[in-house]
Amino acid sequence: MLCGYKKLDLWLKNNPSKKAIVSMSLGFGGISAVMDKATSSIATTYARRLVIVVAAGNDNADACGSTFASVKEVVAVGSTGATLSETDRTCHPHSHRLVI
Repeated sequence: MLCGYKKLDLWLKNNPSKKAIVSMSLGFGGISAVMDKATSSIATTYARRLVIVVAAGNDNADACGSTFASVKEVVAVGSTGATLSETDRTCHPHSHRLVI
């Protein structure tokens, strides 16, 4: 993952007029201070040019306790069913604002 961030950083530096969206759905499980700091750092550095979207998780827990989804600079998304109600296994992005 850190290698991917280094490549993204290089691409953004070499393409200063471009914008990017990074979409991640990674089964990490728990909190990694190193990964959260790296995610926050790249999101903050390129705030006007980069949007990071991550899966809130699939263990029906608060996304605040999950690496990537707990980073305040990312968009954490959960799943919904056909009626737009939350599914029984999605994590709850309690720490994030929902914008519809």
